[in-house]
Amino acid sequence: MNSKWQQLLKPEPESGFPKKDTPGQHWECPRAALARKVLPTKNSLERLLTLQRGHWFESGVGQALASLGLHVLPQLEISWQHQGVLIKAHLDFVLVWGAPVNAIRILEVKSADKLPASPHDSHLLQLHGQIGLLTKAWSKPVFSLRDEDGTLLHDKMTFPDTALG
Repeated sequence: MNSKWQQLLKPEPESGFPKKDTPGQHWECPRAALARKVLPTKNSLERLLTLQRGHWFESGVGQALASLGLHVLPQLEISWQHQGVLIKAHLDFVLVWGAPVNAIRILEVKSADKLPASPHDSHLLQLHGQIGLLTKAWSKPVFSLRDEDGTLLHDKMTFPDTALG
């Protein structure tokens, strides 16, 4: 990887995500942050509101799930090292049931103008990757939880400890 890409993707020590150097970027997903660095665009109120809309919607979904009394793990992060490569996954919501049947559901929130006829391949790939990583890392202390503002609540826990905590 050339040095320009290494600099663009250089993670912050605390979060593991690329550095956010302007106000409001804590709302930006890593893919959008990379696109912003590679294909710079001028921020406008319209663009910022479009990006923010998804975060407002996600927050509303989280509040609705919690109001139903569901056991919700919002903003679950998995940080896994594989052959010297850091792999990070961010799961919008993980729902955990213990009775009557043990179950775990991953809920990724996507904003769209209309519901597509079938899920986008990239969304399916994302979910399959998250499920595989969750399964592989289950008993490893690689799970973290953050609140809506990005403040670290729990760090380096196993999934069972995170789900029960």
